[in-house]
Amino acid sequence: MDKQLFIFSRTQKVDYGVMVSPTSDFCPREVKMFFKEQVRGLLNADQYTPDFTNPRWLLSRVGDLTLWGVGCWNETHGEEFTTDEAGRKHLRNFVGIVYQGEIDSLPYDIDYFSTEFNKHIGKVWTMSRMDIQIATGVVPVDYTGNKTIKGGVAPGLNTMPNRSLIIDPAKTESLIGAALITKGDISIATNILDVKLACDDRYQFLNASVINHPGGQVHTFTVPSKIPNVVVTPKPTPDPKPKPEPNPKPGPIPPKPGPGPVPPKPEPPKPIPPVDEKRNSNPFKIIAFIELLIIIGLLIAYCTKGGDKEESENNDDKQEQMEKKNDQEEKPQNTITPNNEGVHKGLFKESEPKDEKEIDPKLKLNND
Repeated sequence: MDKQLFIFSRTQKVDYGVMVSPTSDFCPREVKMFFKEQVRGLLNADQYTPDFTNPRWLLSRVGDLTLWGVGCWNETHGEEFTTDEAGRKHLRNFVGIVYQGEIDSLPYDIDYFSTEFNKHIGKVWTMSRMDIQIATGVVPVDYTGNKTIKGGVAPGLNTMPNRSLIIDPAKTESLIGAALITKGDISIATNILDVKLACDDRYQFLNASVINHPGGQVHTFTVPSKIPNVVVTPKPTPDPKPKPEPNPKPGPIPPKPGPGPVPPKPEPPKPIPPVDEKRNSNPFKIIAFIELLIIIGLLIAYCTKGGDKEESENNDDKQEQMEKKNDQEEKPQNTITPNNEGVHKGLFKESEPKDEKEIDPKLKLNND
């Protein structure tokens, strides 16, 4: 069960408002505004009420959040904070506690709330509106030793959200105990000055006791219910630390396993040389290589043809020299004169000349 303070009052210079508020993560804004409106109705803060002799108690539950506290004159808490800067007295206040989750008991002692009022209102009593900062955060709440109300069963509570029931003032304390254990949204206000205020549509008290009224009257609200449809889930409490188990007795130490065969280390895979895709796939290089081969072939053919031509010319020169030599050898060595021309004519018969081209040079040599 978590709890934080809620104080609604005024100071010497600042009009009525929330002076101490629960944190927003603890109590959502719409729930705080609903609580604030009911507190204003409890104190009748919109009107000056001279008759505020009896303290007014309020219990209001919305979802998992419950507001419990008391409204009264400042004089009830002491004589120090009783007059504003205009000299007016009979200032009013509400000091309460906002609970989250289930509640075991409620403080039912004015002295406890007087202590909290003087401690917190005293810090801001003389401040201006610009200087006041609403106190928030978890404020320690401890009412050990004070009078409390515990939950109990009592008939006669109204839980319908669209109407208000006037209850018997004599049963106020028992009905508060019954409201404490009642599930769901509920509210109960005590010692209201008149029935009109107790059944006002603006504040929507589901149950209220009125001074000098026997109770039993039911009033149906003319406006829809203003109870916020909010469910606040309490924060999960951390699990207590588990107790450490006692140390077990040490048993026999098992033998350490011996080293097994060491598996051979796998050989690392040989790296695959990278393939030069550009080199293999470049068509211009292939065409240039083919052209080079063609040029080399043409050069070889040209050189071979020139050598054959030169060799043929050399052979022709040799043949011409040989023919000239043979012609010189065919001429007769003895000179024939005119005197012996007849002799020679008788001795030799002139052979008919033959074409030199038809005579084989080798035969000429043999005849000579």
